[in-house]
Amino acid sequence: DGKSFDLIFMDPPYRMGWEQKILELIKDSSLAEQASLIIVEASLDTDLSYLREMGYEIFKEKKYKTNGHFFLHRLEGEIEE
Repeated sequence: DGKSFDLIFMDPPYRMGWEQKILELIKDSSLAEQASLIIVEASLDTDLSYLREMGYEIFKEKKYKTNGHFFLHRLEGEIEE
């Protein structure tokens, strides 16, 4: 229905690739706008190299012993209105 969230927090099971699948779904929906904050909790060995190609950018990271919080936003020009 065109509504978007200001904050999206994802904590999917680790090492199953769900981060990429969920971000792909969000990218093609109206759930996240340019100003939306997306936080992904993932294991430290999670490959997030695809983010820029998908239209996201990490602007902050908090790393702990085995996992981290990765703060993302959508890149300009990637959102279709």
